[in-house]
Amino acid sequence: MSCFSAVFFLAVCFAENICSFLMGEGLIVFQGLVLARWHTLTTFIALIGVGVASASYRNTVQAVDRLELFRRIDTDVLERYPDSRFERIDVAEYFNPDELVDLEGSLYQKPLFGFMLKAMRNKIPSSLVAIRVRPSAKLFAGGQSYRSSWFSPSFAFVGPLGVVLTKFLILHEAGHSSVKSGAIANEVLEFRRVYSCLLIWAAFAVNWTPISAALFSLMVLQAVEYAWVNVQDKLRLSALHSEISADKFASKRLTENERKAMLVYVDKGHYRDDKLHPADNEIRQSMLRADLTSGARDEESWIGWNVGGLMQKFIVMAAIALGFTHPTTILAAVLSFVAACILFIFNRSAVSAERQIRIAVFDRLGPAPTPSAPQAST
Repeated sequence: MSCFSAVFFLAVCFAENICSFLMGEGLIVFQGLVLARWHTLTTFIALIGVGVASASYRNTVQAVDRLELFRRIDTDVLERYPDSRFERIDVAEYFNPDELVDLEGSLYQKPLFGFMLKAMRNKIPSSLVAIRVRPSAKLFAGGQSYRSSWFSPSFAFVGPLGVVLTKFLILHEAGHSSVKSGAIANEVLEFRRVYSCLLIWAAFAVNWTPISAALFSLMVLQAVEYAWVNVQDKLRLSALHSEISADKFASKRLTENERKAMLVYVDKGHYRDDKLHPADNEIRQSMLRADLTSGARDEESWIGWNVGGLMQKFIVMAAIALGFTHPTTILAAVLSFVAACILFIFNRSAVSAERQIRIAVFDRLGPAPTPSAPQAST
């Protein structure tokens, strides 16, 4: 890769705000940049190895996450309430599912970034599965939701809560199923996993000099500060961020009369989340009241990723890879393929287990509802 090509690549990252995606695949990008500097067979083989290993690892984590989701539903709902009847709800009666894709793609108004989000979202058949429980159990007195990682369906269980509250809860859970909901927590935890592997791999790839040692130390400090310092505060902020963004998604799609009815319910103090910090509950209540009054016109302002911080980390990583690495050794290339094979086997096992329990859960929840015409945006 020429100097011009490297600069062009970095410019695209800035223009499209895709550093968050690239850092999510940091090991692949790092090895790709090493290959851009050293055109050797072992470096190329290692790129294929770390690519398969990284993809297998990510898919395994997501499969295990979905597996735990279906296990929680099986244990908390299906086994606990065997006499209940479950009725799938057609979410298109409440909102147009395509709105989630359009919202995510329009946030940055960048063609490539929006295309990537839409492509990944379209791999999911349904981003929200809503179920009505009859007769209602205590668990569903205010609705109950189950969510997994990015690009996995969310589940919303509701009892006979009334038309307005049922609609709000379904819309709220639809907002949670958006890629951006909970993005802070996903970003921090994913960054921790990915960067741990990247730092280990980079330590063996770097040609150590005073300058490369200083840059590598900076990369370590950036990772520690981002993913290991004040993590609980960041996760608490993520929980609040997720609830507020979901509230805004729901409030914006209620009619004026429905917002007034929901406001009465909120003013009575019934709509609270025990999982949130008391102070965060007050912030959420205040913003929800404002949203129910205004219709949440500023929906996008509470949804987004910390792209700026990732850009700085990406620049340091690129500087090390392009300027201070040596060609990948045969041993490193072999080890990358061994790791890829092991992770691929784990991935197949996790995907198979997740598929079995997913089929069992959906069989118990009943058939999908007859599709209706999507509701237009309000």
